[in-house]
Amino acid sequence: MLSAQLDSEELQLQGEIDFNEKIIHERQDVLNDAERLMLETNALAKQINSKVHEQRKDLVEIDFNAHEAQENAAEAEKNIEEAADH
Repeated sequence: MLSAQLDSEELQLQGEIDFNEKIIHERQDVLNDAERLMLETNALAKQINSKVHEQRKDLVEIDFNAHEAQENAAEAEKNIEEAADH
């Protein structure tokens, strides 16, 4: 009787251990997924940062070119007016 009760308790404990190990593995999988997502998010943030810096350089160049074009247009207008006077 005592032996059967001990066997029953051991089976119950083993069942609880198995259940807890399953939960631990599931939670570890969730943590691994979260870590992977954080790494992917970090990589995307770095890519976005790089693109922003590239676009900033492009915008600075566009601004410079626009001002240069405006100066060239003013100079051309001046030359046309001078040519018209001659």
